[in-house]
Amino acid sequence: MADENMNTIHITEKQKVQEITDKLEEGLKELFESEKYKTYLSTMSKFHNYSFNNTLLIAMQKPEATLVAGYKAWQKNFERHVNKGEKAIRILAPAPYKIKEERDKLDPVTGEMMFDENGMPQKEQVEVTIPAFRAVSVFDVSQTDGKPIPELEAQELLSTVEGYEDFVQALMNVAPVPIGFEDIPGDSKGYFHTEEKRIAVQENMSESQTLKTMVHEVAHSMLHNKEINRDDLIEEPAKDRNTKEVEAESVAYTVCQHFGIDTSDYSFGYIAGWSSGKDMKELKSSLDTIRKTASELITGIEGALRELQLNREMEQEQSKECILLIQNEDLTEFSLVNVRGMDTQELVAALTNMNEDDKLSIQAYLESKGAWTTELGNDKTREFEEYHLDVRYNLDTDEIIDVKAKIAEQIDNNLSVMEQAEIDALPDPMIGLSEMREYGYTWNEMLPLTQEKALELFDHDLPVYLLHNDGSETTVDDRKQIMEHEGIFGIEKGDWENERKLRSMQAELSDNQINKEAQLLYGSSDKYGIYQLKHNPELDHLRFEGTESLKRMGITKDNFDVIKPENYELIYVGELSELQEQTQGETLEAIYEQFNIAHPEDYRGHSLSVSDIVVLHQNGKNSAHFVDSFGFTRLPDFMQTLEGVKEQEAEIDTSGHDVQKSEPEKQEQQTSDNTLEDGDEIIDLGDEKEQVLADMKKSLELGEETELAFQIADRYISIQEVDGGYDYSIMGADYKELDGGVYDNPDVTIREALTDIVDDLKAAPDHNGAKGSIKEKDELIPIDYEGLMEKVEEANEVVPKNQESSIITDFRAKTNEVFHDISEMNPAEIEETIKCHVQAKIDEYDIDATIIDAVVVGSRCRGLEKDSSDLDVVVELSTNEREDDLFNAFNEDGLHIGEVKVDINPITAQRTGTLETYLPQAEKYLESIRQEREQELTQQMQTQGEMEKEEVEVTLMVSECGEFHNLGEFYENIPTVEEAIAIWKQIPPERMHGIPAIGINVHRPGEEIYMDDEVDLLSGNRIDLEILEHIPSITCEPKAMEVIAELVAKLPEMEIDGVMSEDMEAMVWEKRMPDLGPAEQLAVEIDRFSYDYDVYSYRNNNPNMTESVSEISEMIVQGNTEPITDWLNEVISEGALPDEMQRTKVLLEKLAEYKPLAKIEEMEEQNYNMIDNVLNNGAEKAQREANKKNQEQSAVKVSLKARLAEKKAQVEGSGQEHEVQENTKKNQREI
Repeated sequence: MADENMNTIHITEKQKVQEITDKLEEGLKELFESEKYKTYLSTMSKFHNYSFNNTLLIAMQKPEATLVAGYKAWQKNFERHVNKGEKAIRILAPAPYKIKEERDKLDPVTGEMMFDENGMPQKEQVEVTIPAFRAVSVFDVSQTDGKPIPELEAQELLSTVEGYEDFVQALMNVAPVPIGFEDIPGDSKGYFHTEEKRIAVQENMSESQTLKTMVHEVAHSMLHNKEINRDDLIEEPAKDRNTKEVEAESVAYTVCQHFGIDTSDYSFGYIAGWSSGKDMKELKSSLDTIRKTASELITGIEGALRELQLNREMEQEQSKECILLIQNEDLTEFSLVNVRGMDTQELVAALTNMNEDDKLSIQAYLESKGAWTTELGNDKTREFEEYHLDVRYNLDTDEIIDVKAKIAEQIDNNLSVMEQAEIDALPDPMIGLSEMREYGYTWNEMLPLTQEKALELFDHDLPVYLLHNDGSETTVDDRKQIMEHEGIFGIEKGDWENERKLRSMQAELSDNQINKEAQLLYGSSDKYGIYQLKHNPELDHLRFEGTESLKRMGITKDNFDVIKPENYELIYVGELSELQEQTQGETLEAIYEQFNIAHPEDYRGHSLSVSDIVVLHQNGKNSAHFVDSFGFTRLPDFMQTLEGVKEQEAEIDTSGHDVQKSEPEKQEQQTSDNTLEDGDEIIDLGDEKEQVLADMKKSLELGEETELAFQIADRYISIQEVDGGYDYSIMGADYKELDGGVYDNPDVTIREALTDIVDDLKAAPDHNGAKGSIKEKDELIPIDYEGLMEKVEEANEVVPKNQESSIITDFRAKTNEVFHDISEMNPAEIEETIKCHVQAKIDEYDIDATIIDAVVVGSRCRGLEKDSSDLDVVVELSTNEREDDLFNAFNEDGLHIGEVKVDINPITAQRTGTLETYLPQAEKYLESIRQEREQELTQQMQTQGEMEKEEVEVTLMVSECGEFHNLGEFYENIPTVEEAIAIWKQIPPERMHGIPAIGINVHRPGEEIYMDDEVDLLSGNRIDLEILEHIPSITCEPKAMEVIAELVAKLPEMEIDGVMSEDMEAMVWEKRMPDLGPAEQLAVEIDRFSYDYDVYSYRNNNPNMTESVSEISEMIVQGNTEPITDWLNEVISEGALPDEMQRTKVLLEKLAEYKPLAKIEEMEEQNYNMIDNVLNNGAEKAQREANKKNQEQSAVKVSLKARLAEKKAQVEGSGQEHEVQENTKKNQREI
């Protein structure tokens, strides 16, 4: 039984293999009869390592396959599974099996037969492998799903110049003979010289053509080089020239297809003629030769390309170079190292991955990672050239700094600062000039303001204007005008410039040299200062010299006594918060980079250099740092001297503010003023001199301060001394108190207490609204304490309400008139519901707030709502909570009444205002909405009328070079197609600039020229309509499409890229009509009638109008108009509309002109075709036709296309019958 099963399985497997073999034979026969040969070569390009049989099998079953594997192989090796229902690709797989045979035993040394003692040949059992194949199933990757597999090796190698050059070099490397470029006479693109053993390629061809030619000739040299294939020539007969060309061209196509080189111009139409007459063995031999040669060439090129890429990567690796500084925190130990073979990112990554052992010798570690290192200098030599650092590594902190990335970040920050500076130049950073112009106000001498800024400037007695969108303005006389104006505001440029100068003067007053240094050394915030040597020739020996250099020259000692404050001047003071880093060393480096790469605009010194000094004021402490040849050197003596000198100068400056000086003292002061150096500025205080000096003196007497007032952002702060500490208050922009308390530490000064309060205010979250818009960088601005207290008292006075209830009552009355109830709830019921919801939220979150009232507002309260409009309810509360926090709490549940979403808008008196002030503004807004909606229709109609009056302007352009219009001749603004074609035809074809082109330009009224749509349509002998699919702004313009249609119509010989729409094709034929012959004109008329008569049937039976017109025209010219005439008569008999009936009769009359023998044929038919002694065209025939009409009256419309097809079949059938009849008559005559 087991033997039977084995035989059954064996037979079944043989049948499978035989079935596939039979398919191979059939496929091989069909291979040379059609485009299948090209498909086979394309498949071979992807499976060049497969056998000929399997390549052909894959091409026959799934030619688009790219990667195949067995069912289990996909699961095991790729973690993918075959999709359900996929059909397998059947190929052959080796399945050898072994058998044992008894053979004569041979001597292993002599190879002779061995005999036993009886003289008989010895026998032995030998295991023999029998070659065999079995049918297996494989699946393409497109038939599977699962884990993504690595992308197949990129085929598009020639997308760049580098790829082209690499491919040429790879071909030269694998070619068995040298390849050269030369000017080959005639039309030949290249040749393989069999005697000289070289390949010549025509020079100055396109890249694609050059590569195809090179591959073709290399294939010749590999296939037909006598020396290389001498052994094959002994066994095989010589091949004819056609076979050599077929093999070389097939190899070239396969290789080019594999590497993505354009193969669209390859044609194998001659393959059928070549294969005819050859037996299967000869054809298989050639195909296998093609496969082996193509595989060898593909493998060789890929290897050569990999080698070129590897060499390039090695060169790139060797060209990488970085400068690395390895240092400790205070730069007492450092090493400057040149690292080659790594770029900055790779070096940073390598340093990041170091362990503790690697840090013992960083250079050795980097060399173990493939880099080459050279030490350029260290803390002991201190003698090396100037280098630009790429990476810094801190041994103490393990910090790694990418210097260039940090510098780039700093540059980006500086650009942002510059952009901010442009905004700061305007009086109001919240609105720009472009917004003012879009609003409709365009006078250049006016600067825009928001309402908040307008109020601020108006309160400072500056002239403010109400701007209107018709270009006019109104002077503001009352604060109420600003509150009621809903547009934007402005201030004249001259007024604002005067204000800026005044503010600048005030800033300069506090920015003089002594005050600057006082702010630097004793200010409340962290600052830095830049000191540079004075412009004194006696100090030139110190300028740009480091400490080591000064010591070597004997100018200074270890205490740097020569570096004195008296030799330096303060050049710049800045806020340290902008450059603050984690360590002091990093902060100094940041300052160095800032003042060498992108220093502030108001900085007037030279770039930070050796011999300059940086003074840091951090946490109330000062330190001086000398910019040394490498790093910074601290100068404690310099700092002590500077602090002592400045204290003395401060005392002198304070005493100098005494305006009761004697006359000699004033003269002495004038003499000292005359000694001021260039660049110093004297500020004239004018009539306010005494008051300003008194204020400065008071500000310097810090110990006597007991009460202070400041403004910071949109908040005011007052602080005054009390028993046990200080009492402070925080007020809003309306001067109403928001927060306050007692600072209970009397041991600190009032300013120290204020600093702590402000720091806490900046750091803490804004729970109660006290913080406002205060940011970390905002500073305190001193203001008059008494003046602030007066405004606070005024703001907190109790003002009796004046007709507040009437405002709310009137608003609700209007709402009740037009409100559409929601879920049978009126506004009053809705307001009570909202109050209950808000009170529930107040209780849930324990909010300190009291509901004052709630009112329905928004579009629904005035009947202006849409279906999707929300229901707006405003709720006034008495609370210090922020309105946006209240909004989030009240609306978090997404409250709905019926199907309408409710928006609850909380307001407070200190923010938005009360209901009495809010509702009038809401009323104005709703009124504006109503007016806008009434005007929308009018505006739309006006706009539509203007657009109808102004048509788009369509012109043409002609260029000698379509790709680059600036090369050669270029003509634009051509009004007609005829002129454009005439100019285009005048361009000499021998010009070398490029392919001449005709393009179209579409300009719309009111738009700038750069917004025009412009595209080339005609280039060479082709018109590109496909590109219009990507430019809908042209296709939607009827006038533009009409011009394009005329261009296509005037040049019928041009090839069309893309597909014409149905309407455009009809337009093209309409414009061609005057130039068509009578038959073609009639064909167009018949086609259009067929379309108009039954458009659905027309579309089902005609691919396009051009084919339809061509077919009808051919029938008319040949006189075969009977099918058309029959169809037109059927249209009449079916009861067409009057207009259709008239068009049909006209067409029939025109068709009759193309059949002049119609009457003679009718007479012959009457006299010749007799059936039952009744004339076909007599009364009996008329009766039969009438009966036929009645039977077919209810039939559906038959299209002209269907009628033509039916008639054609009848003609072919009748032709065959006529031929039989003629043969019969001929035989009878012969008899």
